[in-house]
Amino acid sequence: MHLNPARAAKAGEDADLAPFDRRLEPGSRNPLAVALSGGADSLLALRLTLTWAREHGRAVIALIVDHGLQPQSAEWTAFAARAAQDLGAEARTLAWRGPYPASGLPAAARDARHRLLAEAARAAGARVIVTGHTASDEAENAVLGQGRLEEWSASPAWPEGRGIFMFRPLISLTRGAVRQRLAGDGATWIDDPANSDERHPRVRARLTLRTSSGAVQRQAPPPFALAALATFDAGQINLPRAAFQEAASEARRRVAGAAAVCTGGGSAIPRAARISRLCDVLARSEPVKATLAGASIRASEDQITFTRNGGDMARRGLAPLVIAAGESAIWDGRYAVRAGAAGPLILRQDGTATCPILASGSGDEAHWLVPARFGAACGLIAREGQL
Repeated sequence: MHLNPARAAKAGEDADLAPFDRRLEPGSRNPLAVALSGGADSLLALRLTLTWAREHGRAVIALIVDHGLQPQSAEWTAFAARAAQDLGAEARTLAWRGPYPASGLPAAARDARHRLLAEAARAAGARVIVTGHTASDEAENAVLGQGRLEEWSASPAWPEGRGIFMFRPLISLTRGAVRQRLAGDGATWIDDPANSDERHPRVRARLTLRTSSGAVQRQAPPPFALAALATFDAGQINLPRAAFQEAASEARRRVAGAAAVCTGGGSAIPRAARISRLCDVLARSEPVKATLAGASIRASEDQITFTRNGGDMARRGLAPLVIAAGESAIWDGRYAVRAGAAGPLILRQDGTATCPILASGSGDEAHWLVPARFGAACGLIAREGQL
């Protein structure tokens, strides 16, 4: 049987754009942000985003982060900006200039990139950042023990990334398939020499993998129905203990880890072993008192409760915060605080507010961020229209 070439091309295009239809809101007027490095993966992500966005009248902004870590950084940034503009996207360049740590530089650069992208997306009015992550990246993450990459997930930057989602439309394609696609179109891209440097753990992981050059069949993550049973009151997250005990082990780990990090107000995910140990005791029936990621966890026969750990707050202290009238800031990673017209609002190290206090008639506002953050982390927000 011979397939009509035009029909085959149309089928391929529909498959390419299916993730966009699944995750994005056609009628939204918010721009879409694309994290562009100039490499093949991010370049194809930008091209597909522009194709989909033009159908629906949405603007696309290419965000280009210059880490300043290579002699060619400025040249690569300029290449990426030209490529974005030639394709019809607005290009915005962002720079990270350290401080560079003596060790753990790749992780520090990754964290800085996520912060810069989240801040720039927010400033542009974008709620979604499209990235070029592929099935090859996910396979390397598995070798490195860095966790699963999902097609759609909350920004890992906190609090900069609050309300912003990462979208990975290429996650079912291997890196080889991406390059074949671009080469067939006569496109050019940047190849960072560091991607071949075996001193880097990711490069060594890449060399251990033997993947095909085509699409990869991915299993959807298990449903996290447990998260939908959470209730929120008085600064805490509550989970029914019976439902926790009946949930799959992966769901327990994800939900408990998210509850601890969200109520603790931090950004660092605890080590998997610590979360697993906590889940093991919560899955039994005896009372539990534990701490994790700045949160206090208490479990009775019927309920598991996550709250902010007062001892952690006392040990670490809270940076004093002064907010001018009409301005906003994030406090303790858990509250978006806005000073009323009578400001300034002063939050002291012990967490008390003065001049004026958050009280009726002051005009000050405090919005609790934990429920929305928890829902985003647990997969309860599956597409842009739900944001």
